[in-house]
Amino acid sequence: MHPDPRERLQGRSADGSREPVRIIEHPDVRKMLLTGQALTKAGRALAVFTALQMDVAERHPDQDRRRKAEGLVALLTPVVKAAFTDFGFEITVQSQHVFGGHGYIREWGMEQYVRDARIAQIYEGTNGVQAMDLVSRKLPLEDGAVARGFFDLMRADIVRAKGVPQFDSTIQAVEGALGRLEKLTDELVAKRGDAVELGASATDYLGFVALVSFAWMWVRMAASCDRDTSAKPHCRSISALARFFAARVLPQTQALDAAIHSGATETMALADELLRADQSRR
Repeated sequence: MHPDPRERLQGRSADGSREPVRIIEHPDVRKMLLTGQALTKAGRALAVFTALQMDVAERHPDQDRRRKAEGLVALLTPVVKAAFTDFGFEITVQSQHVFGGHGYIREWGMEQYVRDARIAQIYEGTNGVQAMDLVSRKLPLEDGAVARGFFDLMRADIVRAKGVPQFDSTIQAVEGALGRLEKLTDELVAKRGDAVELGASATDYLGFVALVSFAWMWVRMAASCDRDTSAKPHCRSISALARFFAARVLPQTQALDAAIHSGATETMALADELLRADQSRR
């Protein structure tokens, strides 16, 4: 059995052919592989952007530029720590799934990758702590000006990317998600004194910020490829992954938005003593 989904034969094609097909031809397998690529490449781009801001904050000769970069680093640090490790674990499990049952045994090594990826979500005090840091400490920085400045950067790149061929629907999706994020951020900043509401929303909000930030990275990459005709094979991949991200991954923000707006009431409604696992037997 070959581990490579481009070579492993299993199952029949959706067109009714009786011959076994490579598993990468199955839409669900392809979706898992594309999701992994779309998240990984956007994450790398955002990591480089954040590292660049760290350099600007430390070395740029202009004091105002250093201050703005320092604010961006502060805002993005919990997102990088938590979202990257959350997505990293998700991607690792999906990659294990592509191996089928072989992904669960030691022979191929995927089970070790899953364990190694899982602990990263617990380092630094768990990702829930990073989410609380984002909503309770980082959003209110300069009375919300740091977050607004970050969103302005995104919007400027979205505007510049308009007109990229075959990218209109992607731009519309990213622009719509950014608009929802801006509105939601204003609402959470207004609730800064309500620890329960912030606590119930924090993890979902961090995920929302991460997905929109990743979409922004895809906009930047696609726009860059539109200006550079020398890397056509690479840019075809970038364009396809950008459209895939906007169509199949970014819509998760709508569910996160709905969950956040549901508030903390249902989260806190059940009495502590009723959370015991054996209550249903009594």
